[in-house]
Amino acid sequence: MLIDKILGLTLREAKEIIEHEGKYIYSVHVTSPPRERTNEYEDYYRVLNVKELDESNIKLIVCKPL
Repeated sequence: MLIDKILGLTLREAKEIIEHEGKYIYSVHVTSPPRERTNEYEDYYRVLNVKELDESNIKLIVCKPL
């Protein structure tokens, strides 16, 4: 299962696996403390949650590591 493979990985590592599986990242959402809201992210952010929207699209929730 794809979800088990990418949870906890960096966004860069997750992108590689998702592309290798022939799927696409539909969206990336960033979770952060209330006063640090941002929609910008980097490849070193960690994958917290994965949702398969359909057979080929993936939604990711990532966070900036401490």
